Amino acid sequence: MGLLTVWYKTWKKKYESIPSYCKDCGIDVKDFVVSDDVWKQVEPTIKRGNVLCYQCFCKHCEDLDLPRVWKLVPFK
Repeated sequence: MGLLTVWYKTWKKKYESIPSYCKDCGIDVKDFVVSDDVWKQVEPTIKRGNVLCYQCFCKHCEDLDLPRVWKLVPFK
């Protein structure tokens, strides 16, 4: 289901404005911030773009033997 959702939202984005969505599972995403050194390791593993939801980000981290649990704190 995730790949179909990603494909549909990619197609729909050509014709109208839609919120950012995870390029792995297709759900709408909320912003979160990670350090550049971690992102530089995760980003090459994303197959379709460079946006991930928190769940998929953690899965990519786990696949790379990075910490798979992150503490969310308010961004100032």
